[in-house]
Amino acid sequence: MPGIALNIMLDKPDKTFEGGETITGRVRVAATEDTQSAALSILLYCKGHSEKKTRVAGPDVKDTERWIEERDLYKGPWARGEYTYPFSFTAPSGPRTYKGHVFDVAWHVRTRMRTSRETDQAVGADEEFTLLSGKNASQDREGKSAAVVVHGGTAKGLTGC
Repeated sequence: MPGIALNIMLDKPDKTFEGGETITGRVRVAATEDTQSAALSILLYCKGHSEKKTRVAGPDVKDTERWIEERDLYKGPWARGEYTYPFSFTAPSGPRTYKGHVFDVAWHVRTRMRTSRETDQAVGADEEFTLLSGKNASQDREGKSAAVVVHGGTAKGLTGC
């Protein structure tokens, strides 16, 4: 919809968080026309992608998204203007962000907006961030090194993203 634009701004410029750390930011709404009724929420989610090459059937591609948490930010009308809504989430302990040859794990925050008009469903914003293992993560892994934990997974593990 041309009347509303959304933008997510994370408070940490490097967009890197450790498990257990608080992720904070703001959603900026720019309304160029009045909206009688709107609902704005933000969600934290994990996105996994795997691609395994097979000789017979070609590439076996699997994408998955898992919503972790959703928070309502606003319900009501918007007049023309700009609005800012703060948000915060606790960063999950894992899986951490990973870019590999067989699979990737990425973390995002995404806005969702619903208004009284059906065509407004496509309005949204998405911001990717990096999730690192938490400070106490080594205790949770019973002495395994980071290399063992990261490379011990398979693309099948993406279902638990």
